[in-house]
Amino acid sequence: MKRKLVENKSAQMNIDFLAGISVFLISFLLIVQLVPNIFIPLQGQPVALHSVAYRTGVILCEDPGWYNGTINVSGNYSQSDGYNWEAYPDNVSRIGLADNKFSSNFSNPLTISVLKISTLAGLFNSSDPASYDNIQKKLGLTTSYRKYNFNISMIRFDNLPSSYLNQSPILLIGKSPSSNIEIEKIERIVSFDMRGLEYIERSIILHNSTKNIILPISAFRIYIENDNNNKSRIQLNVTNSSGQYTLLNETYLPSEMPVILDLAEKLNTFDNPTHNVTIDIIQYDNITYANYYYSYAGDLMGDKMAGKIVIQVW
Repeated sequence: MKRKLVENKSAQMNIDFLAGISVFLISFLLIVQLVPNIFIPLQGQPVALHSVAYRTGVILCEDPGWYNGTINVSGNYSQSDGYNWEAYPDNVSRIGLADNKFSSNFSNPLTISVLKISTLAGLFNSSDPASYDNIQKKLGLTTSYRKYNFNISMIRFDNLPSSYLNQSPILLIGKSPSSNIEIEKIERIVSFDMRGLEYIERSIILHNSTKNIILPISAFRIYIENDNNNKSRIQLNVTNSSGQYTLLNETYLPSEMPVILDLAEKLNTFDNPTHNVTIDIIQYDNITYANYYYSYAGDLMGDKMAGKIVIQVW
């Protein structure tokens, strides 16, 4: 007796079905991973950080701050308070940078005090954790349920740090944030009085003035005044490692006086890898008064300097 083998394919899977189910499973796993990330911007934590950063920016730029209590010369504690906390940094109740009109006791929003800036910078010591904790508390970043870390700095409109003439930052306090955490950043445009600041150099132009500066520079202004009826002329020669150039060679009439020249943008065109230039300011006859001043603190806007306060919290 012979047996006959019968072929049966009912238990086999089609290769198209296997490929399709594999693609489906891979897509499903990817969706499971990606969908939660879609809703991260809607979660509460970043919203809370934004509120904290915004509030800190308002306190710094629109509030003059406050102090409570002072210690007099004899060592006794006396009750007094006021907006000029920079005069009593050991008794600060609330830190604010807004310029204060002491006669009427109200702040001047978005115009900040250079004395308050320098005092705040002096309160921070990177090697002393207690100074960080103190500023954190005075800015309202310490709550009953959390402490918010911070980094506060002042920059120019070209995003370079606002600095003294020796290139050291004017305001840079706080911790450096890590790259793998949620950070909220707020920038506030502010102005501040440039008169009498130690990070602005002023000089009267003599018959020939020479100045060595570092580029890029944020502000360089020349002011010329003429009281007589003669024409006045001034010339600027700039020398860098590539050679010498005449930046300005102009004659001005008495009817055009006073002449105010903002030359920072033109000077920065001479910047090169050395960043050092020499400026020869040659004053010709008939100029009764002329001076120049320059700064790395911020950009000139009218009779004030302007820059940005940057607040980061996490």
